[in-house]
Amino acid sequence: SVNLHSVTGPVRGPRDYGVIADDFTGASDIALTIAEAGLSVAQFIGVPGAPAPDDLGAGVVALKSRTAPVAEAIQSSLAACEWLLAQGAEQIIFKVCSTFDSTPKGNIGPVLQALAQRLGAQSVIVCPAFPENGRSVYQGHLFVNDVLLSESGMQDHPLTPMTDPDLRRIVVVGGETSGAVVKGLKARALVIGPRIAAGVPWLRMSDQSVALALKSGNFGGEAFFGDALAQMEGKA
Repeated sequence: SVNLHSVTGPVRGPRDYGVIADDFTGASDIALTIAEAGLSVAQFIGVPGAPAPDDLGAGVVALKSRTAPVAEAIQSSLAACEWLLAQGAEQIIFKVCSTFDSTPKGNIGPVLQALAQRLGAQSVIVCPAFPENGRSVYQGHLFVNDVLLSESGMQDHPLTPMTDPDLRRIVVVGGETSGAVVKGLKARALVIGPRIAAGVPWLRMSDQSVALALKSGNFGGEAFFGDALAQMEGKA
């Protein structure tokens, strides 16, 4: 994730934190982290056309910009930023995948630069590490568990092949089936539930009695969906 706009004082009310996520599963990942820290949070599918509820401590806007054309990714990210600022967000975070999915042309770098310029940020903090899921950074190189990113299988990704583990040469970037599912269900906002696995929460559609268990391909173990079903049945 990338911290673009620092809070200059104590948290003073709802909607202090605004997150722009470049894909759906990344959005639910960071929303779970925020919820487990004790803040009320909602995940919005695309840029909302209406104000956020007043009782939120954070809002996460889920885009599908990781593999979109660069200009489109910049436009949608800036629109999300404007909406979050209008809701009172004092800190803006750009959430990208912990494997820093990208291509030589973007979209991480171009979007990050556009957001920084909009917010007047002289410098930003880039932190793709996620130790709980085996992502760590050493001397600027990203590791997945005990192997370099470029040897983790991500080098064969069909859309964003990561052949260079040195993040200092990348900051440029990354799709997801989950986003298509949510769009097909016409979900507008999601309530973040308890965790199923690291970085993966239960999700509930805000306006329908529908629960969702959606994850990135490299999150969760082989028994993920079985564990998710057992957890849901236990709460029924």
